[in-house]
Formats: sequence, structure tokens, C-alpha cells
Amino acid sequence: MTVLEETALAATPRREEGPTPYARSPKVPDPSRTPTPSYRTLGLATEAVPAMVSMHRTACAFVFARWGLESVADNALLVVSELVTNTVVHGDGNVVSLGMTYAANKLHIVVGDGTPARPVLQKPGPDDERGRGLILVKELADTWGTSDDGTCTYATITVPKNGHR
Repeated sequence: MTVLEETALAATPRREEGPTPYARSPKVPDPSRTPTPSYRTLGLATEAVPAMVSMHRTACAFVFARWGLESVADNALLVVSELVTNTVVHGDGNVVSLGMTYAANKLHIVVGDGTPARPVLQKPGPDDERGRGLILVKELADTWGTSDDGTCTYATITVPKNGHR
């Protein structure tokens, strides 16, 4: 797994009684006084093999908890799983990339493999075992679609204002 970019997940330092080392040095900013970022991003890239789907899901579960997105985590994890699975099963690339941005109460998820094959929304019959992934994405996300060149599929989920830290 390659972590391409990750923002705003720094651990908060433990506060102790009395003056902190930050108070003694004007050159070192006090992390406890750092404002909450207006956006957060994460990027992952892995080999495009089925075993990596659960790794993407596990990494996202951790990130959603750190970002305080518990209210949408289940739906967002299902969207990530379906988009990554579609990329691994139907894509032609060797690498699957996942990008997420959380800003202004919107979680934007982008998955791609760099090849222009667009996903197709299926109409599975009642006995079909496959073909429901994008139907789930369509139902769980506020919006979904593909990039103009077809190399990425995206979904956006609205986070309730009281549903995050």
C-alpha cells in the first residue's frame, strides 16, 4: 500500500499541568491551538487484486473514525468497497487508486485505475449474483459518476452537520 497524501490526521499532544515546552519557545507553534482544517484528504494506491479491497475498507474505516464521520461511515465504506471492487474486477489497470476529500460537509470519494473503461449500471434479475454494486452506490451517494476520460469513478456523500467532530 502506498499512502499518497494524507492531511489533518496529526495526533493531538497530551496536555500536562503547568507551562508546556511550546509556551517557552516562540518559534515552535503550539499544536493544541492549531485551528481545525477546513478540509481533509487521503490518497491510497495499491495493486489491483481482490485482496486489496478489504485493505482499502479497513484503511477507510480508520480514517472515517479519525475524521469523526461515524454517522456516514457504514454507507461510505460500502461505497468504497463497491467502487474498489468494480475497479479490481472490471478495470484493466495494475494499480487501484483511492482518493477522498472531506470539506464543507461533503465526503468525496474517487476510485480509478487509469484506464478509460467506464462502469456500467446493470439491471440484474432477481436470481443474478452480480451487478448490484453501482446500484448500491447510486442509492447511498448523493451524486456519482465518472471522470470525463473514464479513468475514475466518484461518489459524494453529504455528512449531517451534527454528524462529525
